[in-house]
Amino acid sequence: MVEFFNHNGLPATFLGDGLQGSKALVGADLQKIVLPQINLAQMDLRRVNFREANLQGSDLSGANLTETTLTEANIEGANLTEANLSKATLIGANLRQADLSGARLTLAIFEMADLREAKVTDEQLGTIGSGEALKREP
Repeated sequence: MVEFFNHNGLPATFLGDGLQGSKALVGADLQKIVLPQINLAQMDLRRVNFREANLQGSDLSGANLTETTLTEANIEGANLTEANLSKATLIGANLRQADLSGARLTLAIFEMADLREAKVTDEQLGTIGSGEALKREP
């Protein structure tokens, strides 16, 4: 069982395996949530609000993060391989050392995002919607 709290302190309890394959989190408001190292691989997380969330070191591989808000989120060291981040908003997000290998970034907004030491190609970044002041050098 995984227990976590939303930004206003109200508890929300989920059975970890019960979420796998579920659409229960589509469109959820999880801003400021603290879920470091959680396994959300292959999850349908479309339109979830992860604004200012702590997802450091989490497994988001293969997750559908289309139109998800990750503004100012801490995603440092997260596994985002093969994730779909199309039209996601990552303004000011910390993606240091994140693995974005094979991730789909079409029209995503990465303004002022920190991608230092992240695994991401120039080809992938060529598909983003906006990346003004993107940080890439260590």
